[in-house]
Amino acid sequence: MGSGLARELRSNNNDTGLTGFNYNVPTLSIFGTKDGLFRVTRAAENYFHQFLNIQASQAGKFPIHILEGGSHGSFMDEDMLSKLVKSRDLKPALSQEDAYIEIGQQMVEFISNVRGDTQTIFNTKGDSADKFMDPIIEGMIMEGSYNIRVPCFADKTYIVNPDTPKQC
Repeated sequence: MGSGLARELRSNNNDTGLTGFNYNVPTLSIFGTKDGLFRVTRAAENYFHQFLNIQASQAGKFPIHILEGGSHGSFMDEDMLSKLVKSRDLKPALSQEDAYIEIGQQMVEFISNVRGDTQTIFNTKGDSADKFMDPIIEGMIMEGSYNIRVPCFADKTYIVNPDTPKQC
């Protein structure tokens, strides 16, 4: 909660360009839109790799939930926040009680899904997470973010970098 899967757990398949994880534990990531410590660009990067660009065999294994108006402190007791969280976090637009309810519901659905009790679909094109993350990811792709795709540097004979390997 308020964090994401580490970059070293993923890689891009050169043949397909899709993200694969060398990590087998189903993991739910919950990000707050007003998190002042785990930046929204890092959450968007995880959303890209865990949902938009993931290889089919791992699809749905690492879902993401966006806590609209939630901050880093939304996952904690607001009366017991550390100095770091107090000084750097953004003010949530969500009450602590509402945050707890939403986080709890997502965790129960995720655990039920992993157990096989339900077939919850966490991320879909057009959902609120998708609408929130799309413009951020689009900007990261346009700027050539190394955390979305590694760069492919062509030799001096090419004006444009090649589209192969697909990880670029």
